[in-house]
Amino acid sequence: MTGLTKAKHFTDTGESDRSGENFQNQIFANIDFRQRHEPISFFRADFRAVKMDHMQFYFNNFDRADIVNGYITDSAVDACNWG
Repeated sequence: MTGLTKAKHFTDTGESDRSGENFQNQIFANIDFRQRHEPISFFRADFRAVKMDHMQFYFNNFDRADIVNGYITDSAVDACNWG
């Protein structure tokens, strides 16, 4: 079999500025951003074809982010900036 790739999972590195990062095809699962001291900025980040499951976004900045063909289930988005 050719063409198989290992799934990429998002990891919270502790950085608050994740602006412009490429998160294409990544899996965001079981993360609660309400507990962070400083919200993460995803300004101009690329979220094409992401899968988000059981996420809690809180005060995150999604201004000018590309969210196309994303699959979002059982998640909450509270007080986030969409630009």
